[in-house]
Formats: sequence, structure tokens, C-alpha cells
Amino acid sequence: MIQETSKKHKFSDYFYNTLSYIGVALAILFVLVECLLFAIDFFSKDSNIYLGILTYLILPVFLILGLILIPIGALWKKHRINRGLSELPKKKFYFDLSLATHRNALIVFIIGTIFFLIMTTIGTYKAYHYTESVAFCGLTCHKVMSPQHTAYLNSPHSRVKCVECHIGEGANWYFHYKMAGVRQMFHFMKGDYPQPIPTPVENLRPAIEICERCHWPDKFYSSFDLKRTYYPTNVEEPKEWLLRMLVHV
Repeated sequence: MIQETSKKHKFSDYFYNTLSYIGVALAILFVLVECLLFAIDFFSKDSNIYLGILTYLILPVFLILGLILIPIGALWKKHRINRGLSELPKKKFYFDLSLATHRNALIVFIIGTIFFLIMTTIGTYKAYHYTESVAFCGLTCHKVMSPQHTAYLNSPHSRVKCVECHIGEGANWYFHYKMAGVRQMFHFMKGDYPQPIPTPVENLRPAIEICERCHWPDKFYSSFDLKRTYYPTNVEEPKEWLLRMLVHV
């Protein structure tokens, strides 16, 4: 903090500069937009993958940028004062709660920090789930993963999320595959990715960590006796028809 000047400012004079003004404007703008999109996503019955990407992945970057510009502007103005390029005199840094400007700055900092942490926690949680969703894997990349997404919807594993087989559990694998996704995104933008997309059998985790979570060896069967009882309807007197088959699994 700095000493109060003759101007009736609510905060330190360092924060009254063009760069900090831009940061405040960006922060306020994107906080309002984020709150609106939060409300739309919360009350909407249908989930929209693009709304989630915009709300939890893209806009927070600009919000953080606006918040960063505020102290950068203050430091930039302080640097100009120290070099004699500003009208304000040099002042020593100190903090005194008896001064209104210092109390206001502390209150704004505490409220802003709490609000930012809440928004960051919710945004991180939602962003994680959006990047783990089937829609994100199969629809976000459009034509690249469209055949795989169509095949997945018509496969026996259509109720299993893509990430449960392609990523699995564990922070190390999650980080590994997300970094691989960033690399693949650059290849998509450059247009030099293989067509059709090869089956990633060689890069999958060991079956014991993925497949056997559902198809574990204790539940394997070599064969079993299947018995079914039917009653034909195309005869005058329906009789019991017993069907017996030896099914090899």
C-alpha cells in the first residue's frame, strides 16, 4: 500500500492507470458473461458441449487475463513513478488498516479472491467432466472422429464412456492422454493427421487395467448350457417346446 494523496481515491493511486482500467473492464465483462452462461447451463435441460467449452475452457482464460492486468498496471505505474516519468511522488510501500484506501483494497481483495476461488472450483470441475464426456470426444472434432463416434453408438460398449477405455483411472494417464490430445489438436489444425484414423490398439493401456475392470477373469466361462421354453402359436393345441443349446463363450 502507499500513502494517501490529496485526491480522494478509494484505492491506491497505483491502480489508477489505463492498463488496470482495461483489466477491470475485462474482468467485470467476463464475470457477467460467465454468470449468465453458468445460469443457462444450470437451468438448461439439454447439455450443449459447445456451451460447456465456451463457459469452462475459453472464457475463464480472458477473465484471468483481466485480473492479471490489474496488478501489472499498478506495477507499471509504480515503475514509471520511480523513474520520474509520472507526476506522483515516490512513496514507500506499507499497509495500514487505519487508512480507508487500504481497508477498501483489503475488502475487495478478500471478496474477489473468494469469488474467484469459487468460480475456479466450479469451472474446473465442470471442465473436467466436459472433457471426459462422450460428446466432447466424438463430436467436438467433427469430421475427424465422426466415423468412430458412429461406430461407438452402434457397438456393445455404447453405454461405456470413451475415456473409461482410452484413458482409464489415475492422474498420470489422465495427464498423458490430455497432452496427447493437445498434440492431436495441432495436427488437426494443420490438416496432416492420418485418414482414416488408425485404431489405437498399440497405445492403449494394458488390458488388465482397462478391459478386465468389466471382463475380469473370475467371470470367464468356457461354455454353458442354455435352456429356453417356448409355446408355439401356429398349432391348434400349443405344446411346450424346450430348446437346449450348448453355448461356447
